[in-house]
Amino acid sequence: MRGGVERLDRDPRRRTGRRGAREPRAGVGGHGGGRRRARTRRRRRDRARGGRARRRGIRLLARPRGRHCGSRGRGTRSGSRPRRPAAEASRGVTSGIRVSRWRAGRLLLAISACLLAVLLPAAPASAHADFLGSDPEDGAALEVAPVEATLRFSEDVTVAAGGIRLFRVAADPVPLVTTSRDGVVTVELPELADDARYVIAWEVVSVDSHPIAGTISFSVGDPPPGAGPVVPDVGGAATVRTAVLGTASALQYAAALLVSGLLFFEAAALRRRIGTRASRVVVLSGAALAAVAGAVVTVAAELTWQSLVSAALLVVSAVLVVVTVGRPRAIVPLTVSLLALVAPVLLGHSATTEPRALVVVSDLVHLAAGAVWFGGIIGMLLFLIQASRSERDRSAADAVSTAQVVARFSGYAAVAVGALIVSGTVMAVAILGGWAPLVETVYGLLLLMKLGVVAIALGVAGWNRVRLVPVVRARPTAAAAWRLMRAQLLREAAVVLVVLAATGFLTSQSPDAVRGGSAAATPASSEVAASADGVELSGEALQGDDITVLVFTLVDDDGAPIEPVEPPTVNSRLPSEDLGPFTVEAEPTGVPGEFRAEARTPYPGEWRITVGVRLTTFDQRTLLVETTVP
Repeated sequence: MRGGVERLDRDPRRRTGRRGAREPRAGVGGHGGGRRRARTRRRRRDRARGGRARRRGIRLLARPRGRHCGSRGRGTRSGSRPRRPAAEASRGVTSGIRVSRWRAGRLLLAISACLLAVLLPAAPASAHADFLGSDPEDGAALEVAPVEATLRFSEDVTVAAGGIRLFRVAADPVPLVTTSRDGVVTVELPELADDARYVIAWEVVSVDSHPIAGTISFSVGDPPPGAGPVVPDVGGAATVRTAVLGTASALQYAAALLVSGLLFFEAAALRRRIGTRASRVVVLSGAALAAVAGAVVTVAAELTWQSLVSAALLVVSAVLVVVTVGRPRAIVPLTVSLLALVAPVLLGHSATTEPRALVVVSDLVHLAAGAVWFGGIIGMLLFLIQASRSERDRSAADAVSTAQVVARFSGYAAVAVGALIVSGTVMAVAILGGWAPLVETVYGLLLLMKLGVVAIALGVAGWNRVRLVPVVRARPTAAAAWRLMRAQLLREAAVVLVVLAATGFLTSQSPDAVRGGSAAATPASSEVAASADGVELSGEALQGDDITVLVFTLVDDDGAPIEPVEPPTVNSRLPSEDLGPFTVEAEPTGVPGEFRAEARTPYPGEWRITVGVRLTTFDQRTLLVETTVP
């Protein structure tokens, strides 16, 4: 029997095979039973630890704490298994520890970079830059023309290219030379004529990358009536700049969603890496696209360095996460990728829109769900391309296994699409100020169309989750199964294209142009009226010097006066020149439901004036009136 043991030690194949009939059935003290129990214990520990340290013919783990089962197991003979030097025996375990530490270090670096991307620009974003005042003051009447003007802000600001312009009579707007330091912007003025009125339009960018705009007007000497500046049509440059910024921001968002969504698809639906070169190219191209888009945004808008650092760290975090993932089902890389998506939300307008907590949470859910859906669909396309590359050599069983992956992803996609519908509806109601604009405005109708298409996508995902695998399994041939898979993929891709088209039309609509219900254009002095979801506004707009005095009354459907929980806010904007909005607060006149506001309208043109009425803490109505300034 000793010879049998020696042959077992020398031949690893016989050691790990089925128990031979020549080994006696040993009792408690038998050599064979003790060795079998020792091998069983070692195998269990090997599976639990995940390591596979081997020696020739005998599997060996690092020595457990307090004992070595290979030398003192019950029923085993001391010295029956020759020892190996400690360094050689633990080589496999030590290398595994080094690899694990290296992966943990890279993962820690990814988490740190992502947290920096979130926290670095967000520290000063708790309060946006406020305009404190100017010299000369707004509306000042000066006897002597100034040589410079100063603008004061609550924090450092950056002046965008052509961001400060001077408007004067019978002349084109003049870009002004500026310097900015410690929240004070100094503007060098050209030689100004006497007896004229001038307007300085300014646009700056705060530390948190939010643009701030406004105007100051002043007169020199005794200008005659109607001697205000005539503003030519100079909105083309602003339109191009806005288009560049919007396109770059959209590309940056799409790249971040792509990287995070692909990572989620590999971990949750595929449960392994997509082993194609195309997937790696897509991931790296997405990261590079985000970096280029962030650079374009920074250069085009002359934003602060914090925004560029945030974009770069976001890209680095995503790349490090993709490189670091060693186990596709690890939850930590997924958490890091979602943290990378938090930065745009914390720095966006959601952080300043009321009710702030509800809008921020909805925006976070909307962004995460969009990443799961968008990146997952790209991952599914890559996976199906890889799976169907050698379709002739594949069987129906391969089609069934592929359908199972599609079904798993469809389950996650159904949840993501449902979250998109709910969060998108919540944010739309917050933007539009109520439910009625959803059916009374172009913006609302486009949004309803998008939600309807997304609901169709939800139905497709549900069908894939419940019915796709049984239907594919029932196909008589492999070719028929693969044809069904392709057809279903084309249907889902078509739904995605419709959703993207609806989103494009939706983003091209300005919410300011559709807020509220009906609107009446007015001449220099006329009555105004508007309504929105149970709130009716009626009053009069009177044109003054650089202002429009708006006196209005708010009543409900029964004609009863409305008393908001806070004074209404009045925003005026000139879309043709990309000026504004200028925000003022309406004051009560003492008559129930009646308010008075002096809206800023310093230039000729078609002005849009919106009145925000907050009925409760979470319920706001926004009404729109249009007025023409001659």
